[in-house]
Amino acid sequence: ESLRVFTLDTPSLRVANFSNALPAPSSSIQNLRELQLDFVQSVSPIAMSQIIDLLRVPQRLERLSLRCTHNTAVPEPDASDNIVQLEYLKKLEVTFRDADHACILLESICAPNVDGAVLAVRSASEPSLKRLLGTSIRPYLAHQRFDIVSFTTSQLIFALSHEGNGYSAARLRAAFSVAFPQMEPLEYANILAELAISLASSLAGIFRCELGPAQDQQYDPYQERPETVARFTSALEKLGKALPQATTLSMPMDTFHRLVFDIMKQQPQSFFPAVTTLSMGAGNDGLTKYTEESPDIWWNTVLEALEERRGVGKPMDSVVLEGKWCTREPW
Repeated sequence: ESLRVFTLDTPSLRVANFSNALPAPSSSIQNLRELQLDFVQSVSPIAMSQIIDLLRVPQRLERLSLRCTHNTAVPEPDASDNIVQLEYLKKLEVTFRDADHACILLESICAPNVDGAVLAVRSASEPSLKRLLGTSIRPYLAHQRFDIVSFTTSQLIFALSHEGNGYSAARLRAAFSVAFPQMEPLEYANILAELAISLASSLAGIFRCELGPAQDQQYDPYQERPETVARFTSALEKLGKALPQATTLSMPMDTFHRLVFDIMKQQPQSFFPAVTTLSMGAGNDGLTKYTEESPDIWWNTVLEALEERRGVGKPMDSVVLEGKWCTREPW
């Protein structure tokens, strides 16, 4: 199916939904408030410059939904083009096949008042993902306040709780999420380290940090690669120092995340310095693989880390074990 480009003379139009069709930039759609563009896989090639030129017209746009999942290479617009100003944009939903395309769109528009964004990419190299998560989304996060951050191997979420204290995650006033293909542990460690640096200003005000499992499988602490463990340790160190106000840390107890307690033993004063609530095991079934002697692998380290924190005047107020441990597992 070919892409249909046409001219609209509809100055009173407020809401528009186009599938495999694109109004020409000469169209009279300057009063649009909501725009949905859907380009499926069968559509003929479309240049990002066509989409960006169209977005220059409805300057009072409040909601934009864009889905472009075809596998045709999309050329970047000319670098000399002016940034699209969308000062009224509040909601943004974008799905692209490639992360590079999402980067181009995000970097081509200025929308300082976006308070809700859902982004998704279906393929991404590590450099492209670093660009998307570390550079392209940064201006959008900078204009908003968030108190919750969630990192997983396939999603990054910034959110603002209803009370603004990081404890009411079920009721959110604003959220910014990016979904991407699931990463292997080494790539995940590299991305975490990059985000801790490039998004430092947005992380500085976070009260609650949630970390997801580093692998989508059960874990064996004796079979992890030394390079991955070293990279993950370094990434966690950077993240712990990038979250100086985080009071709650929620994480699984897989091999990689148990490194948190090794770091906490060595750096009790500076690593996640404000954390007083620790939730372990959330969303992770990996430890059910082990025998009843397996708590010796990690529990003594947990106790030693907590004791080090207490010794420097930073004790935990609450430690919560979540998951299957409280059912019939032999702990």
